[in-house]
Amino acid sequence: MKKNLIPIYFLSFVNTIGFSILFPVLPTIIREFSDSEFVYGIVLSTYPLFQFVATPVLGELSDSLGRRPVLIISQFGTLLSWFIFLFAFAVKDLYFYGLSVGLIVIIFSRIVDGITGGNVSVANAYVTDVVPQEDRSRIFANLGLIFGLGFIIGPSLGGLSASFSIGAIGTVVLSIIVSTFTLLCIIFLLPESLINRDDDLNIKKSIMSINIFKKFKEIKEKFIYQIFLIRLFFSLTFAGFTPLLVLFLEDKFNMKPRDLGFVFFILGLFIFVNQGIVSKKISKKFGEYKTFLSGVLITISSIFLFSFINSLILFYILMFLISLGNALFFPNFKTLLANNSDSKKLGLVNGLDESILALSNVISPIISTLIYSIYKFNSFWIYTVCLLMLAALSLWVLEKRYIPNN
Repeated sequence: MKKNLIPIYFLSFVNTIGFSILFPVLPTIIREFSDSEFVYGIVLSTYPLFQFVATPVLGELSDSLGRRPVLIISQFGTLLSWFIFLFAFAVKDLYFYGLSVGLIVIIFSRIVDGITGGNVSVANAYVTDVVPQEDRSRIFANLGLIFGLGFIIGPSLGGLSASFSIGAIGTVVLSIIVSTFTLLCIIFLLPESLINRDDDLNIKKSIMSINIFKKFKEIKEKFIYQIFLIRLFFSLTFAGFTPLLVLFLEDKFNMKPRDLGFVFFILGLFIFVNQGIVSKKISKKFGEYKTFLSGVLITISSIFLFSFINSLILFYILMFLISLGNALFFPNFKTLLANNSDSKKLGLVNGLDESILALSNVISPIISTLIYSIYKFNSFWIYTVCLLMLAALSLWVLEKRYIPNN
């Protein structure tokens, strides 16, 4: 293992714990302020909305300022957002023109975290800085493995911390501790990785310019746009599915936060196995693009079959397949992106990639939770069929017209 990757591995691990710790308890928290699943969708969408705007700016700034200072800024914003989130419990009984002040504070906390939410894109650029091209697929797979470990521990801690008398407040306090620890790790353990800086970047102009579509024009490689298009359709599909998972388990199997923590523990094990073992072997045998395409097709097919779940056994089988699809998709997607990007634009490219994901997370949770509030269990096929068709069509067109020799 490269010594210069140990801090970024560790950062990825604690960051995963930090964001996944809230998964089992967020619907319970939101229900303290509102009975509507649609409000849950709005809260979920707030963070990615502001992340969509800010992440490319942070990614581009990291191409000039360096990865480390941007990571510090980003993590400090996350820590601040958790303190704001904690304050919401102190004002949950107050109302302003009929609106819950506590709910407004929670939304504001997600805004703060979203504006500074550039950790993933900058961390990916960091890896690309220090890892040779031929090793990137393996390293991104390792990051997926570490994500799986964090995903095992995070939701389990979230469900457990919410089971005490203080409820979800315990989860938020634990998140503050994890975020503080992460910030200290970045400050004291993470060296700078960027050598080939973009000296032509005007920092003030980059900060003031939040026109995401204009930033897309800075990318000259046609292949990057093709990958971005696939990413968009895939993310729209999966981003609509994810928020419904907790609601589905609560309604279908009457699960509580501790039960949900156990479910996410199992899902984390799936991620660990698929990212750490299966994806590496398949990628080595079939190559980056075929593995990447197979992962997308497996994932969207499994989400469609999710509509027919009638037992926990079938649920776990399909979730394993969805985990496998993501394990095949993500590392090779990042490799294709990194290997075909201008070395001086890696931060920007990764930032735009995360913006696409963020945009999907803005649109899909609102639509899917609204549909779920009306149709409940039938909402899976109502929502996913159209998006699955769009995703499959885009993949077919891109493979046939633009990447015939891969």
